Amino acid sequence: AIVRMSWPTEDDSNYDDTFRQIMQTQLTDYQQVLRTAYQQTTGPKGRKMLNDQFNASKLLLQQLNTPSS
Repeated sequence: AIVRMSWPTEDDSNYDDTFRQIMQTQLTDYQQVLRTAYQQTTGPKGRKMLNDQFNASKLLLQQLNTPSS
């Protein structure tokens, strides 16, 4: 079977809003998982890795909420 992908067109104005909402929810949930893991981690390397991942997720959220030009 052939699967055809259809990409959103200019007529599909809800695509960007829906994408932002889903990504915001996913990233926020991910941040909560990272917070919990950080609190349960005692090793400095593990905590640094979790902190780096948290900071990267913050950056993604900032970029997601920045209006495109």
